[in-house]
Amino acid sequence: MEDLKNFNIKKIIELLSQRRPIFHNERDLQFEFALLLKELYNSDVRLEYFYSLESANDKHNKRNYIDIVLQNSNDCILIELKYKTKTPKETIIHNGELFLLQNHGAQDYGCYSVLSDLSRIEKVKEINGKKVIAYYSVLLTNDLYYLKGFKQGTLFSNYSLRHNRIIPANQVLDFCLNNKLKSQTCAAGFTELSFLNEYNIYWQEYSKHLYYMFLGKSTL
Repeated sequence: MEDLKNFNIKKIIELLSQRRPIFHNERDLQFEFALLLKELYNSDVRLEYFYSLESANDKHNKRNYIDIVLQNSNDCILIELKYKTKTPKETIIHNGELFLLQNHGAQDYGCYSVLSDLSRIEKVKEINGKKVIAYYSVLLTNDLYYLKGFKQGTLFSNYSLRHNRIIPANQVLDFCLNNKLKSQTCAAGFTELSFLNEYNIYWQEYSKHLYYMFLGKSTL
């Protein structure tokens, strides 16, 4: 088994694609991802890990969940997974198994949720005394709208996940309100995000059905 300090998110995703080129839903993805981590690394794997944001210096000391925490006695890695799909025109059958993908839509909310996860976990320095040595927000999708991004000037355009876009560091991503009050738009319940680090969005083919991208950083 590999040491946690040799963690390679791209290698893991590539290995997963060989085993499971398609998933039924996000929970299916999380489970298979966790199983592979358990096989590859001599570490404890936890799903929906419940933690306090004290280590992120959150003034409200909120509590949250992380999709997957990979940990040993000293270090840990945080992983958030998203699986956003649209219903394909053709039926998907793999190894005799039928996959009926949901039509999620709401790509603007989907992009925001990926970036919100990233903004949250990059601030977590340790969990239960274990140092965070890497963190990643991963998205798998068959919806090409995510890769193409939104038109400039639309409400969530600054939260686009278009291919080759750079997410800047230390810059608040505003909503494009076009002279409207935020309370009058569907962004009323959302908080503007900013990031400690710069991230480059790069989409790659996961399988003939899906594409993937990940944003994150090793702190080693």
